[in-house]
Amino acid sequence: MVARARVLEGCYPWPMNYCFGARFGRVFVAATALAAMSVTGCSVVSGQHDATTELIVDPQFDGTFFGWSEITIQQDASSVKGATLQFARLELPEDSPAEDLTFVQNILAEVVTPTERQPMAKKDEMPEGESIVGLDLLYNGDLKRFFPDGHTIRMEWTGQRNPNVAIPDEGFWVDVRVRVNVE
Repeated sequence: MVARARVLEGCYPWPMNYCFGARFGRVFVAATALAAMSVTGCSVVSGQHDATTELIVDPQFDGTFFGWSEITIQQDASSVKGATLQFARLELPEDSPAEDLTFVQNILAEVVTPTERQPMAKKDEMPEGESIVGLDLLYNGDLKRFFPDGHTIRMEWTGQRNPNVAIPDEGFWVDVRVRVNVE
């Protein structure tokens, strides 16, 4: 799984840097969700914040795929009252050659710290004909504890491709969209 950046515009609370591990290297992706951008004069804002990244599903020879992301925020996560994941979903980009998301058989997102792994979201089967699929949330608690140094959180993505759906050698790009509620 490899990621590429999508440019986001405006005042985004809690800027993040995403690093996606992959067979062929790392790509850094800028996104948003919880703390303020000091350069633009934005302040910490409670409420809902969306972030979008893009990744490529490019399975290994055994049909599995794996990726990871480290999200680093400028402000210490302990400075907000709390933050919870509201939704996570996969979306096909408008220019995708795929008709739907059935090329992904299943996917699991876990937050990983030096002392624990916490499943956050998953989907066991993608419905036919759908280009936007919500993942089932597995954790509804506070996200702050998953920033062991106060600034960085690591998420690992694992899954299997659907063997009944052909994936081109270059893989398929997928948008990952999440919403976090900050208190």
